[in-house]
Amino acid sequence: MLFKGVVTLETQRRDNNAKARALVLQLSDMLGALLQLRDVKDPELKTDNGESVRGRVQALMGRVEQEIEEVGNLIDTHHKHSATCAYS
Repeated sequence: MLFKGVVTLETQRRDNNAKARALVLQLSDMLGALLQLRDVKDPELKTDNGESVRGRVQALMGRVEQEIEEVGNLIDTHHKHSATCAYS
């Protein structure tokens, strides 16, 4: 019974580590895409509905910032918890 519990915890830890790595990779990809925005020549260029590129990106960046903070906190908590479980 104890062995089964230990195996289950270890399996969950490995699965969570894989998910954390996938999140970091996705964030890295997103940040790489955002870096390409620095090459936009005219950030005040308007779309068909009158929105500027700058306005659209600023609205999006607020949400992105919140998501990055939340994901970072979750991953940090996971790694701290993982480390304490692995060495206790």
